[in-house]
Amino acid sequence: MDSVQDYNMNFNSRTKVNFEGGNLTSDAGLLLYKEFDHKIGLSEAVKEMLVIHDPICHRNHSNSDVALQKLYQHLAGYHTDVNGFGCHKMSSTDFESNAVKLQLAMLAYNFNNWFCRLCLPEQMKSNRMETLRLKLVKIAGKPVSKILSFMHQVLNNYLFLIIFLI
Repeated sequence: MDSVQDYNMNFNSRTKVNFEGGNLTSDAGLLLYKEFDHKIGLSEAVKEMLVIHDPICHRNHSNSDVALQKLYQHLAGYHTDVNGFGCHKMSSTDFESNAVKLQLAMLAYNFNNWFCRLCLPEQMKSNRMETLRLKLVKIAGKPVSKILSFMHQVLNNYLFLIIFLI
């Protein structure tokens, strides 16, 4: 059987992507956003600049990691409304909590706009977020552990492959 080309990810040289398929999961297309994040340094900037004096000591993850997780959840379509970023209703009665949630949603919205303007082909730049989620984010994939690397097998999707190689 012929081997398909493997592509290294810049944000982690031990992570690779190929387009062979296999046992599949969803949201593998977030790798495109993660690669863009790495290129513009968004995660590093959030970790550097986000300082929260939080008395909670029992968490396993830092506040910046939780904020970045929320950003990617917005991009993947979790906690969203019809417009795609879940800003129509706030879940808390606390003003500060709602302000943070709204700011994270707006960061995700702007991050998606930067990604569209800088990375997508001209014919896709005007697509709505829901369309992008269906075409790019909700792509089947499977993480596969190799000896010294981590491979992501991604569904053989021509559109995804073309955008990944841009």
